[in-house]
Amino acid sequence: MDYRDTEDFARLKEAAALRARQLRGDAIDAMWNAIGRALRRVWTALRRERQITLEA
Repeated sequence: MDYRDTEDFARLKEAAALRARQLRGDAIDAMWNAIGRALRRVWTALRRERQITLEA
């Protein structure tokens, strides 16, 4: 009997798949959060530059 045919292996495989999906989701969330932070920094810099230009 092949060990891959056991219920234990099936449970472990399913748990690993769920964990992989969770890790992928966490990585995607982290990526979008980083993009959001970068965009906020750029937006703030542009607003400051525009404000300085308008005051001059």
